Amino acid sequence: MKIIGDQVTVTPTASTISIGRTASTDLMRWIDIRNIGLILFGFVLVLALVPPTRFYPLNDDWIYFRSVGRLLQWSYGVPDW
Repeated sequence: MKIIGDQVTVTPTASTISIGRTASTDLMRWIDIRNIGLILFGFVLVLALVPPTRFYPLNDDWIYFRSVGRLLQWSYGVPDW
């Protein structure tokens, strides 16, 4: 800092610049960790609601399920579908 008459000039030093960059970098790091945590929490929540060990029909599995049931009852016919 220089004082010349009524004017005061402040010149930034290397330490003040690096503090600003470090604080910004640390904040971005915490935001990234928080976002990864939210994604992982959502993934665990979906796994808890829909466990992958159970049988869930997907897309057109229901038509094959019906045809196997009819085949096991010895009354197989071509599905209308």
